[in-house]
Amino acid sequence: MPHAAINEFDDALYLVMARGNRLEAIVFNDSDRKLFTETFAEACEMTGREVFA
Repeated sequence: MPHAAINEFDDALYLVMARGNRLEAIVFNDSDRKLFTETFAEACEMTGREVFA
C-alpha cells in the first residue's frame, strides 16, 4: 500500500529506500540491477528529482 502524500519543501533532501516485502531482496542478478537503475533513473527524470548517492 502506498504511503500518503508528503508535504514537499523547496531545497529539502529526502531519503528514498527500496526494499522487498519482509526486507527481502529486490534484485537478484545484474540484469535485475540494470532494470531497476534504468527504471529509477527514468522516474527521476520524469519528476525532476536528483539523486546524490
